[in-house]
Amino acid sequence: PHTWMLDIFRVHTNYRKSGLGLALFKECISEIKNQQGTLLRWDAQPLDHTIELDTLIEIYQKLIVKSGFSRNALTITVPDRPSYAKFVTMRLRLV
Repeated sequence: PHTWMLDIFRVHTNYRKSGLGLALFKECISEIKNQQGTLLRWDAQPLDHTIELDTLIEIYQKLIVKSGFSRNALTITVPDRPSYAKFVTMRLRLV
């Protein structure tokens, strides 16, 4: 009950850089904390050709800081085995 999984978090290209992603992410964090969640986990994976994985990682790192967390609260894990899709697993400590 303390670990939550974020399944899909994506902002359409037309609405990026408008603050919408930050507002949605903060609302998710707020709700998870209200439910006594202490860890949020998700896989970061570009779903189309408009963004590279390294860029997506940077976006999430900035999102974390803008949400009031330190960079140290975020752990990024690269898969042990190659996959057909590029992705990393992210874990954010909420306490």
